[in-house]
Amino acid sequence: MRVLRTFDNPRHFGPITCACLDKKQSWLVVGTTSGVMTLWDLRFGLLLRSWTTSGASNGNRRSIHQIVSYPTKARSRCIIVAVETTGVNSPRTVQERLRGSITLEVWDIEKATLEETFAIAEGPLDTGDASDTDSSHPPDPPSVPKEGYVVSTNAASAIAELVRIRRARDKSQEINPDILSTDIVVDPDAPTQSWMRPDVRALLALADSNSLAQGSAGNKKELEGGKVDKGRGGFLLVGTESRRVHFWDLSRVERSAVLSGLDAEQGPPQYK
Repeated sequence: MRVLRTFDNPRHFGPITCACLDKKQSWLVVGTTSGVMTLWDLRFGLLLRSWTTSGASNGNRRSIHQIVSYPTKARSRCIIVAVETTGVNSPRTVQERLRGSITLEVWDIEKATLEETFAIAEGPLDTGDASDTDSSHPPDPPSVPKEGYVVSTNAASAIAELVRIRRARDKSQEINPDILSTDIVVDPDAPTQSWMRPDVRALLALADSNSLAQGSAGNKKELEGGKVDKGRGGFLLVGTESRRVHFWDLSRVERSAVLSGLDAEQGPPQYK
């Protein structure tokens, strides 16, 4: 074995958490703990651009957990990015731990633009409170700029941005002292859902033609029947920290479901 090429990702972007390589092995996208994506040209070894996810653009340094290529050829220049549900510099309330929303962002790597945002809203715990009824509906994906926030490769500007973010976090905690800090100690006897967040830990994208190859002929015909948008086709298998496995149909969201780990005390999640 020998080293063919070495790439030095800017250190101030944080440790690399995941990477996505296209089928032709011409480009590579890496994600970091600070929510920065970097596009590399593998043919010439060039860093083309770096930009943040929508959640990290406002100073909430949300880590990127997984990046995969879009499963259809029509969107071969798009990637699907799984971001942290709550930023590491954002205070986490008890409600955010009991109820969370999984966010997946679809980015065009050539333009560094946000094309779509998918969300899975986890059902609330059955507390018997009538006020929780409205909270069972999934929130609409946040309105974010279509173009990603371009990140400077200069270390000095990154340090200045980090100082600004920390000051904003400290100020928010002074205004609202009821908000829990990020280093909250969890009761080991508490229910699992009280401390596990729905962060995506595993993400697999499958095209329509081969995603159900091991399924029965009848089930395959049933799932593949009907009108399908080829541009938004494909499936996602999503594994979360809360021990759930989601089947996500990108062409027809209403067919999405939980394959494993659905809690009887929680309602089924809703997909948008």
